Amino acid sequence: MDVHLLVYDLSRGLARQMSQGMLGFHLDAIYHTSIQLNGREYVYDGGIVDIVPGSSHLGQPMERIYLGKTELPMEVIEEFLDSLRPIFTVESYDLWKHNCNNFSDSLAQFLLGKGIPEHIVKMPDAVLNSPMGRMLMPQLNQTINSNRQNGSILGIQNNAATNGY
Repeated sequence: MDVHLLVYDLSRGLARQMSQGMLGFHLDAIYHTSIQLNGREYVYDGGIVDIVPGSSHLGQPMERIYLGKTELPMEVIEEFLDSLRPIFTVESYDLWKHNCNNFSDSLAQFLLGKGIPEHIVKMPDAVLNSPMGRMLMPQLNQTINSNRQNGSILGIQNNAATNGY
């Protein structure tokens, strides 16, 4: 089965335009990622959900990166996903250290023996190492915590097509 990384820009282009001035370095996007496998998109949004690819309110991904091919059967993959569910919960979500990109990286590691591109996984550290990033951290954390009350961080599981899953 082909494994793809779906890459979304949560800033909808603002990071590319404003990051240099605000953070002191250029960011192409504020990355949200998921793994596309076997006709499904596996997402961490306060819990692990699988949706019809591109059906969330985030729209179509800005990039679809081919990561490789897995020979693992879906039963084994589903067991692995079930083992991750207690780890990737709404309570454990952390914008900086335990987020959708960490989930995508863990799943890619399992499926292929290699993770997702490093610049995506390390983006939060780069932001936090800037003075403006540290200044914005409390406000961003507060926004995430208020969204957490709905059982979701981005609202994906509330408005994406699941095809009965």
